[in-house]
Amino acid sequence: MHFLHSFDSNPTAMLHQKIRQLREQHHLRDEDMAERLCMSQSAYSRLETGVTKMDVERLRKIAEVLEVQLDDLFIPVLGAIQPDTSGQESVFADPTPRSSRQALLQRIVDLYTEQMEEVQAVNARYARMTVRILALLRKAEG
Repeated sequence: MHFLHSFDSNPTAMLHQKIRQLREQHHLRDEDMAERLCMSQSAYSRLETGVTKMDVERLRKIAEVLEVQLDDLFIPVLGAIQPDTSGQESVFADPTPRSSRQALLQRIVDLYTEQMEEVQAVNARYARMTVRILALLRKAEG
């Protein structure tokens, strides 16, 4: 027995494909998702098709709307698995090995961490600018 995993190996494409599959299973149109996520239909469409990148918070909200756990979004679309025609017996279990699933989740955490570091850097720049502006205002008054 063996496993055959012939789904798209691009994790981002799998994510978008899975979100669409879950949305359709819930009989939701992209307009419905957009409304529930408080965004325009075109903005949601860009998220679902991968034109716009998603952050962790957006993924959490999508998972909430679709009534799944965040990591469920990273289980590949089952319809994308192709049976083996080599004559050997195939076993279809979870199509994503645990290590792949963990790697995908780790990538999300890494991206979130990078975004938070960027936000902190921007906040630090604004704080420095504020201090300079206040110093200039005091100097002008004084």
